Amino acid sequence: MRAGARAVVEAGSDGALCYRVLRSAAPLLLRPTADGLHLVGGAAGPLGGDDLSLDLEVGSGAALVVRTVAASVALRGSPDQRASRQGSSELRHVDAIFEQCHSRFTVSARLGPGASLRWLPEPGVAAAGCWHVTLSRLDLAASATAVWRDEVVMGRDGEQPGAWSSSLSADLAGNPLLRHCLSVGPGSPAWDGPAVVGRARAVGSILVVGSPGVSLEGTSGGQLPSGHMARE
Repeated sequence: MRAGARAVVEAGSDGALCYRVLRSAAPLLLRPTADGLHLVGGAAGPLGGDDLSLDLEVGSGAALVVRTVAASVALRGSPDQRASRQGSSELRHVDAIFEQCHSRFTVSARLGPGASLRWLPEPGVAAAGCWHVTLSRLDLAASATAVWRDEVVMGRDGEQPGAWSSSLSADLAGNPLLRHCLSVGPGSPAWDGPAVVGRARAVGSILVVGSPGVSLEGTSGGQLPSGHMARE
């Protein structure tokens, strides 16, 4: 399945958030609420073979919060797709497997001067047998601020994790700010070693750009038992 959603927001004259463009396509359904813009899953997945994208544009002085209503569970593809993964090269760079991945979700966000974005989705879940890639691209004007959360749970209860690779590319005022990639699960060397996630079943990171003026309390999407969460 190929699907793309897009949101363009601006600051109104009264300071309220104005949605200039709000376009959804199943399974990516966008729903504005008093608590921000929520992404609702219109179907299970991402499923093997899905190619999904979300484009966000936050205009000058506007402040946008994006959340999801539930965790995103990446599921395996067809038997033929799974067989093609056997013997593939190690997941060293997301770009090298961009055209081969079983499922992928691309998020692109552009922030104008004085704009603010809080990207706070619930965790992704790498279900057994999946092979999923998330690509996040963040482009900020010099005075823009952002909080960007990324969390993944390795497998559902009682199962081994699938393969999950996530990358974040952030630029500030046209200059590189961050290039980050994390790959876990089958095909990723030493992913469960002490240098990566160790014995943890979940890992998360938060990027803070500028001074968003908000507390980071409660920015973690899921609640996990002590000792089961690794943070970068």
